[in-house]
Amino acid sequence: MKTFATLGGVKLELATVDGITETLQWEYKAQETVADVAAIQFAGAKPRTLDIKALLMAAWCVPEDRHKELKEKAKKIAPLPLILANGALLGYFVITELQQNWLQTDQDGNIIAVELAIKLMEGDSTASASAASADAATAQAKAASTAANGVKSAKTAGKNPVQSIRESIQTAQKGAHIPTADEALRKAIP
Repeated sequence: MKTFATLGGVKLELATVDGITETLQWEYKAQETVADVAAIQFAGAKPRTLDIKALLMAAWCVPEDRHKELKEKAKKIAPLPLILANGALLGYFVITELQQNWLQTDQDGNIIAVELAIKLMEGDSTASASAASADAATAQAKAASTAANGVKSAKTAGKNPVQSIRESIQTAQKGAHIPTADEALRKAIP
């Protein structure tokens, strides 16, 4: 089965795409008047929305895992790139709604086929980079906190604070990679 599209790195390998509905809206504000026709003023374009309806089959993916991955992406609240299999970037979208309809299960209750409906709203692509920068800043703050704790423990143990900071940072870096700002941006914008 070929990948139809990826949404924030989650592959959508689909048997069929029942439809993608794109909605474009423009907002107008109406000012009531005594005359027959109200005065209207253009207020701007609303974000583009996409509704994707698709069928996931257990023959080529685990439908529960795809649903779980999409739920995790929705919780991150950052716009995700939607890239079609031909490489076309449709834009950056947040997941506003996710529905799954179990169509078929086996005798043990494992899902064989599920109908998936995803509602997306276009967002600002820089918000994704901002979220990645915030993640990098959090990791750097954690390292600084670890270093500060190293100074406190060094003072109480009578050790050299500088050496203790180095050891604390090295210990923290063994457990997790602290990305630079450039690395965080590259991760956020594929």
